[in-house]
Amino acid sequence: MIPGLGQGGKMSASDPNSKIDILEEPKIVKKKINSAYCAPGDIKDNGLLAFLEHVIQPIQSLQAGKETFNFFIDRPDKYGGPITYESLDQLKSDFESEKLSPVDLKSGMADKINELLAPIKEKFNSNKEFQEFGEKGYPVEKPKEEKKVKKVKNKGTRYPGSDKAPASSDASVEKATEALDQTKLN
Repeated sequence: MIPGLGQGGKMSASDPNSKIDILEEPKIVKKKINSAYCAPGDIKDNGLLAFLEHVIQPIQSLQAGKETFNFFIDRPDKYGGPITYESLDQLKSDFESEKLSPVDLKSGMADKINELLAPIKEKFNSNKEFQEFGEKGYPVEKPKEEKKVKKVKNKGTRYPGSDKAPASSDASVEKATEALDQTKLN
């Protein structure tokens, strides 16, 4: 099982930030990879390295027809310049010894994933039948157009300005007023 992009746990459909969808936009892929958990030197609990090992490397081997690994990282010259790894073990070793930073690994991962997804997205976008299947399989929830009916709040009958003051209330007010008037006179 491939760990998710967050700290601990697996990739999960219920947590959109823990996974990369096959039709994900390149900007979103980059954003998710950049926010992925990737502690410097940690090769055990690293979802990005697991993704490299269990997804990227097998795809590259299938495409080449033989066991192969080629991972390019386009980093600025001030941080060592571009680098290409031809061995996953070498990449892991450099990451563990912190010769390869999490920022560089994330940059290379985002580029590689977008490179792998580009032909899939292109095929999907050019094929109406695929798009139809996508809509049926993953329907977009439409916002509800019904507005919630507001309930009239019952404020009661004894608040100032109430038009619904009960008759008995008026009578008791009158009695109290009369009683006060009589005590004033005496």
